[in-house]
Amino acid sequence: MITVKYFGAVAEVTQKKEEQFSITDSLFGLRSQIESQYPEIKQIPYSLALNRSIVKEDAKLNENDEIALLPPFAGG
Repeated sequence: MITVKYFGAVAEVTQKKEEQFSITDSLFGLRSQIESQYPEIKQIPYSLALNRSIVKEDAKLNENDEIALLPPFAGG
């Protein structure tokens, strides 16, 4: 299993701060799974972080990885 954490507008869409997913082969596969479960997320620009590092969607996933969906944050 992997843990997916949601922040900002993404968390508002999912109504969750985090959830567990079965492992997929890559972030691209996981992103597709999440966007089919929560189609509204497609309207929000967001980055993917794997174990606290921004990565490309072809990054491979391993058991117990932590993925974060990070929408743009307003600075101050």
